[in-house]
Amino acid sequence: MDGFNFYKACLTGSQHKWLNICSLFEEITRAIEPDSDLILVKYFTARVKGSYCKNPASPDRQSKYLIALQKFNSETIEVIEGTHVEVFTAGKHVVDGVTTNNWLDFCKMEEKQTDVNIALNMYRDCSQRKCEQVVLVSNDSDLKTALAFIKEDFPEVRRGLIQPNQSRPSKTLADLSHWTRRGIQSEDLRRHQLPDEVEYKNLGGRKTKRSKKPEGW
Repeated sequence: MDGFNFYKACLTGSQHKWLNICSLFEEITRAIEPDSDLILVKYFTARVKGSYCKNPASPDRQSKYLIALQKFNSETIEVIEGTHVEVFTAGKHVVDGVTTNNWLDFCKMEEKQTDVNIALNMYRDCSQRKCEQVVLVSNDSDLKTALAFIKEDFPEVRRGLIQPNQSRPSKTLADLSHWTRRGIQSEDLRRHQLPDEVEYKNLGGRKTKRSKKPEGW
């Protein structure tokens, strides 16, 4: 699952960010492939940097979510983290919707390693015969080569595709998949929320800790 791609398409501005992605994707996949069993969800993401967030609480919220997600789905979730890096660039200044001739230098954050991590993990899982079906959750057509290689090298492995952004589907990815689900509705997100408070034990197993749903989520 491409976490950033999914967040932008489905969760920006949503009140359903405390999402249990494991149960959500299990339901979606079984609706299309009734005989399928969820083995593992690989969630590819990167930690946000507080200095670049509109809300300074964002890093803490993300951390609480990742803890709750992993503790609640300990057998069926793996979080694989990339990084955010600073990218310096320039662009024309826009005032009230009108592009001027003035150029401005600015810095933005870009997520790195996610595409490579997704592609290599998908291919490796197929090569090690860890699955009979892979389901890609992304609209990013940069992942077409990974699907194409899996199709050619492991034709016995079924390829599913969940495209979070319904308005910008990737035909390239869809053409390389056995089946495609376009878009995820707000009702789907609402039904698959984690408990407001997830309890878990510390590493020593003696103390009970809790990860609570942030306000506004």
